Amino acid sequence: MLAKHLVTASLAALLAVTAPSAAFAGAAAEPPPDAHEPEDPRATRAPAPPDAMAFLGRMVGGAWYQGEEFFQIFEWGAGQQAIRSTGYFVVGGQPKLVSEGIWFWHPAERVIRAYGVAIDMPMVTWEYETRIAGTELQHELTAYAADGTATVFRELWTFSDANRYEWTLLESSADGWVRAMGGPFERRETLPDGTR
Repeated sequence: MLAKHLVTASLAALLAVTAPSAAFAGAAAEPPPDAHEPEDPRATRAPAPPDAMAFLGRMVGGAWYQGEEFFQIFEWGAGQQAIRSTGYFVVGGQPKLVSEGIWFWHPAERVIRAYGVAIDMPMVTWEYETRIAGTELQHELTAYAADGTATVFRELWTFSDANRYEWTLLESSADGWVRAMGGPFERRETLPDGTR
């Protein structure tokens, strides 16, 4: 059971980013027309708004929880040109650092990129390519195992307000992209003890 939870939580640990202004102004998020077939982020790369890092910056502050057993913290990096994300499992009531990543706007590729590492998970490193679509973030996620095997997923983060989003992880199948797992994330303002 713990192993299954670690796999589920480890995929949740790969989350992190932003939401457009409307979602944070209290507008209700509209579900995408077909949540099982998001647009391929590599197919269309719309120019980022001038404040792409400001969108990411809305993740900074407090801790983002999925239930009581996993949370993430986002902090500004150098010159507010990057955001550092850290993911924690709660083990025996104490936070255990299990992932760390860096998010930034790539000016040549015109996408938000992220790279990170993980411990005690099926993957050891990961990378994201992200685009903003209304009140939803659409991610192309590649997770790498220790032997170099790559697994590609798609993630959707649909924001309902400044402190809540629904996470959906999609995996490829013979029938196209299908939901593998998901759940809500909610921001809590107070950082847990033992995180810094």
